[in-house]
Amino acid sequence: MAAATQPNLLDFLRERTAQARETGAAYAATSVPGNDSMLVYLAQAAREAREAGDRMLVHVGASANMDQSAISRFEQASAWPRDPDKIIAAYADDLDITPLDIWKAALVLWAQASTGPSAGAESPVLPAELGRRIQDRQTKSKTRPQHRSDRDKAVRTGSDG
Repeated sequence: MAAATQPNLLDFLRERTAQARETGAAYAATSVPGNDSMLVYLAQAAREAREAGDRMLVHVGASANMDQSAISRFEQASAWPRDPDKIIAAYADDLDITPLDIWKAALVLWAQASTGPSAGAESPVLPAELGRRIQDRQTKSKTRPQHRSDRDKAVRTGSDG
């Protein structure tokens, strides 16, 4: 019975496909995603990971070769980006984690939200394990370049930053 209350990604995708068919669109895109949209949880997971790593929007933007305003729009979950994989890969690159880590965190946030608030919890938070891993990697690196281009330059010149 508990399985019925869990979000089902396949049902969600079927619903979107049906919505697209009804409107005659190639796919169902929402200009303003609802609070139950996966985008909301993906953006939240990415933002919380970035904040846990003490990074700024400009760092993620530099990793994706994008303007920081595009990253900000993504974090506000105002609309699905053209290439979400590119943005998530930029977060992962900047934080020295894998894109899958961020997607997993988003799924955990989605599941937490769908089952309702647990006792004493105000809102879903980044899974503690991912936050710890990001902070551990940050403390292991004493001199961390500000963004990927600085890391690449350091590798080419053989310097530490």
